[in-house]
Amino acid sequence: MDGPNGGFLTAEDVCQALCAAPVPAGSIVGFAPGTVPGKPGLYAWWAVPGALPGIPRPAHPSLPLGLLYVGIAKVGLRQRVVGQHLGANTGSSTFRFTLAAHLVADGQLTPYRRAKKVLLPPAQLDWLLRWQVSHLSVSWITREEPAAVETAVIGAMRPPLNSDDNGDHPYRQPLRDIRAAFRLRATDGRSAGE
Repeated sequence: MDGPNGGFLTAEDVCQALCAAPVPAGSIVGFAPGTVPGKPGLYAWWAVPGALPGIPRPAHPSLPLGLLYVGIAKVGLRQRVVGQHLGANTGSSTFRFTLAAHLVADGQLTPYRRAKKVLLPPAQLDWLLRWQVSHLSVSWITREEPAAVETAVIGAMRPPLNSDDNGDHPYRQPLRDIRAAFRLRATDGRSAGE
């Protein structure tokens, strides 16, 4: 999914690449060599039908998937997509935090607060990863200085789980409310699972 002359891709090129061929999340879990590149770029998370009902999702042009989220990796796609969005706690990934906020009842999630971060116990992170592997696919494209096109790509693709650069999206306020409720649900201190 690397583009030719990765540093010169336009926002339109990036949008086309992100719609090209998402791969199942399960196929990239754990930094397998040759999967997700270690270069800067942009990525898009897609969900199967029935995942996160009630969220208006743009449809993939050729696969039965709906767009959830678009992000950038300033240092490396592998670290951001695999290391943080599939492997880290909710305090290190806005995307994972947002999924947990939407799935709090389904996963019987019990968030807790440490300093300013809202986190999940290890067993619940495992549940969240299994959910991601069962329901999500991801696409990516390398590009130097991905932030230069981020706003334009989000504006063109309209992912419902992005609140920044997506001010007129109809799901923006419900998204903020769901995230706020998840923060309020967090208890202070360490979780029982640590």
